[in-house]
Amino acid sequence: MDFIEEMNGVYGRLIVQDQGVTLHTANSAGRDTMARAMETLERSTGFEMERSRNGNNQPHFRLILPEA
Repeated sequence: MDFIEEMNGVYGRLIVQDQGVTLHTANSAGRDTMARAMETLERSTGFEMERSRNGNNQPHFRLILPEA
């Protein structure tokens, strides 16, 4: 998450993949922190974020990019 935030905030490069980001961690505090970071990324880019959970109930975020 630090890398994703740095690339966006410092370099203006959005590097979230089309398929999105799944938070793979058993650390609930860390997972919540990473989820908040994804929400901050959503606000800072202005793009809409699709939220879901995978089969293991792990949070999944997918940025919806505007159509060209």
